[in-house]
Amino acid sequence: MGCALICRAALGGVLLLGSAVSVQAADEIFVVGSSTVFPFTARIIQDFSTRSDTRVIGKATGTTGGMTQFCAGSGLSSPSITGASRPIKDEEREACRENGVADILEILIGRDGIALISSSKLDTANFTRETLYRGLAAEVPVNGNLRPNPYSTWRDIDLDLPQYPIVFFGPPNTSGTREIFETLGMLQGALQVEDFRKLPPAERKEAGTAIRRDGVYREMGEDDVEIINKVREEEGSFGIVGFSYAYDHDGEVRLHQVDGVEVSFETIESGQYPLSRDLFLYVKEEHLSLVPELAAFLELYVSDASLAPEGVLEDLGLVPLSDADRQATQDQLAQTVAKWKGN
Repeated sequence: MGCALICRAALGGVLLLGSAVSVQAADEIFVVGSSTVFPFTARIIQDFSTRSDTRVIGKATGTTGGMTQFCAGSGLSSPSITGASRPIKDEEREACRENGVADILEILIGRDGIALISSSKLDTANFTRETLYRGLAAEVPVNGNLRPNPYSTWRDIDLDLPQYPIVFFGPPNTSGTREIFETLGMLQGALQVEDFRKLPPAERKEAGTAIRRDGVYREMGEDDVEIINKVREEEGSFGIVGFSYAYDHDGEVRLHQVDGVEVSFETIESGQYPLSRDLFLYVKEEHLSLVPELAAFLELYVSDASLAPEGVLEDLGLVPLSDADRQATQDQLAQTVAKWKGN
């Protein structure tokens, strides 16, 4: 069964590989989290199933949804792993602690960029982050004061942009992709506007990241493939997806510049692309001693065969870590496994 079928088609549902018989929860590995990370996890599940009878259940829930499930309890019926397209928040760590999830291992698996896409029929455009803020924020400065967003076309904002109505497909507020887009894209663009900088610092984050609710921004759920399909169908619309999805649909969508920088493996790895981000797994350390094959699953995930340049996950669009960062990830996992398994 090819990864193109498993890794993409499984999104929005549950991926289950391994033994077909009913087993105890301790003999299962339960993985939830980011829809951006999920195709990489699905590939590891596929590879792991060829060497283990342990059942692995994977579900794309979005980063925030995954954290909610992950932190709900420490029992074996709860997820051992959640994928995340942003770092865990302080309030999520606190929720974990309150529910008995005290020891959490953070594993950096690679890097990604948030790609701005459209139908391949459009010419490549350059969107500044200020433009993205002005086009998508619920309120923008008008004559020195924040007012409901008045812009209806991109050319209303920037004469170099297309004369298309502002229609933007993207993920919901449970998505790490959306949170990073709001923070690295819209908020940073807002801070370039003098009238916005006059706001009290305590008000800036909410004002700079609140997205329009007048039909311009259209939520597509935790499904990057559906966003790709929508921009292909509705010419003149734009959307945001993880770079790996755009890479997987090369030639079917147009990738647009942000602040004059193209999104690519090279610009994400270097950090030059403004909407670059890290991707993570979070693991309940206690489960390393309770779920027999969890360590083996994670060791496969962080192996050179998976994470190194030309590894299986780069083929899916994951931007590899540097050799030093990859070695640090592997060492960190080995040390944590040894601690919990008493080696």
